[in-house]
Amino acid sequence: MGRKINGNLASGTTGQMCFENFELLSRLRLQVSVGDLTLVHPNNQFLSFASKRLDKDENYIFDVVGHGAATYMELFIDGRVKKIDHRFLARMLKHNSDFKKYKGVRLLSCNTGSSPDGFAQHLANKLGVPVYAPDTYYFANEKGVHFAAPMKSDNTPDYSRKRQLQKFVPGGKRK
Repeated sequence: MGRKINGNLASGTTGQMCFENFELLSRLRLQVSVGDLTLVHPNNQFLSFASKRLDKDENYIFDVVGHGAATYMELFIDGRVKKIDHRFLARMLKHNSDFKKYKGVRLLSCNTGSSPDGFAQHLANKLGVPVYAPDTYYFANEKGVHFAAPMKSDNTPDYSRKRQLQKFVPGGKRK
């Protein structure tokens, strides 16, 4: 899951994993330590680095830390990784009593904003709040600095092409 890149970076990229979904919600215990919602294994390097970020709870935005792609995120539960869709994540968030005070969601997860009709847009539609997500890979370093950037062929971030997170609004296209 989390990959070492040059010994001091990790990204939220994913591999192919099994798909089991909605039956997990009833027995899921949320780990709420690194982001407002953490979906990856507690020993994951990306999680370790992302936990050191300084902008937690910025502007009442709910952070979700995990691995992802254009159409899904991954959830670590029962020692296994499961792919989840936007509906499942929306139900998880709606069942989190703290979520109601937040004004939006920030997905610290690779590629979840890479499609105008993908995971981030569907999540914004389902929750009725703005969702901020990267349209490329997402990295964090050992100091907690996190950013979106394309990956070069040597599996390092292309620092010259760093990007802001994309904003997805309910019922609309990303802005």
